[in-house]
Amino acid sequence: MGKIVKIKSEEVQAVLESTNRQYFVGHLARPQIIDHIDDDRLEIGISDYKVPTVEPAHKHSLATEYQYVISGKTEYMDVETNEVFRFSAGDFYLIPPKTAYLQKTDYNTAILFIKVPSVNDKQLVEINKEQEDWSKTKI
Repeated sequence: MGKIVKIKSEEVQAVLESTNRQYFVGHLARPQIIDHIDDDRLEIGISDYKVPTVEPAHKHSLATEYQYVISGKTEYMDVETNEVFRFSAGDFYLIPPKTAYLQKTDYNTAILFIKVPSVNDKQLVEINKEQEDWSKTKI
């Protein structure tokens, strides 16, 4: 017989006070603050940025990322083309495998993310001076 699993909102809110990323689902190598659902098919979590943040430029060799902006604003730069993509609350987007990008977020930005498959395939990529300068500008 099946079993419905619940992660309480109080737990989620409490953990997001002390970290900016919490996974709910995935086959994870790193321990999480709250219990997660072990699943090797996908990863689901929330990135919650209270202050403007720049994520290191990277790409995923296998994983496709699906993301939904819950609140705030974020921008991505495709490192190969320098094209900039802007997303705000209510926007949904996907980042295909092998897409090298640089991401920055505004104050109080929360993003629900889904990665398929659940694999640690993140590869850091180098950026040039123009891209580094872009990452330092405000959204």
